Amino acid sequence: MRPAARISPVGRTRGGGDELALACDLRYASREHAVFGRPEVGGGILPGGGGTEHLSRLIGRDRALEAILSSDDYDADTAERYGWVTRAVADAELDGFVDGMATRP
Repeated sequence: MRPAARISPVGRTRGGGDELALACDLRYASREHAVFGRPEVGGGILPGGGGTEHLSRLIGRDRALEAILSSDDYDADTAERYGWVTRAVADAELDGFVDGMATRP
């Protein structure tokens, strides 16, 4: 059996959806439509599901803390610059790009 990478194409993801995306090995985002965020603290609840741990591992403690405490939304280009996603891709190319990565021999 060949090892498999978990790949996530991302549109809009916040909270639990972001936790699922963060658990994947590779995350590709729509440059035009993707939005990332950790809204829990803004709603008065604590984030769970491992998202805080994954996020701090990917983008560093300070940026993760800022994202979690601010409850701000981040666009795909910012997420790519921070390391939140592997790459931001034009929306029209996203599905084909992810399919190509997933089916490479």
